[in-house]
Amino acid sequence: ISSCRDLSQKIRKSPDKNENVDLIVDYFSYLRIVNTVDRFLAMARQVSDKLAGVVETRPGTKIARPEDLVRLYDIILQNYADLRDISSLDKDGDIYKMIDLDTLYYRAKRCFYIAECHLGQSNWLNAIVLYDKCAEHVTLTENGSEGKSNQRKLQRYWKISKI
Repeated sequence: ISSCRDLSQKIRKSPDKNENVDLIVDYFSYLRIVNTVDRFLAMARQVSDKLAGVVETRPGTKIARPEDLVRLYDIILQNYADLRDISSLDKDGDIYKMIDLDTLYYRAKRCFYIAECHLGQSNWLNAIVLYDKCAEHVTLTENGSEGKSNQRKLQRYWKISKI
């Protein structure tokens, strides 16, 4: 990931500026962001498994909390926002639709874990409001996946059918 960033910086600093150079920089930026998202998704799966009790926490390791997942999903959402800023993606509207769909999906998951945090603190009213907001995000995500290819991709990511 860092090598993609380093290459992009070297190319940007080069005196040759043309469309191909910008395309290469955008490609390396895209690779860096996608790999970063994959890494944080793997970390989120680990924390989620610890919270669900699927994986036992070894003595001396940090106990998983919903706040940890909220932070990971914040970072994932920021990377999706950065992905939208890549100028070479302007030509393909389908990519933006998938970015928007993934953003809605991860907003729903983030909202769910924020609600879990409030629930853990016995803040029932805020938890209920956030669960309702989460349900709205889920509905928007399902409505946005009208195409079969979008639905297949959504099913691949979808861990919880209804929150």
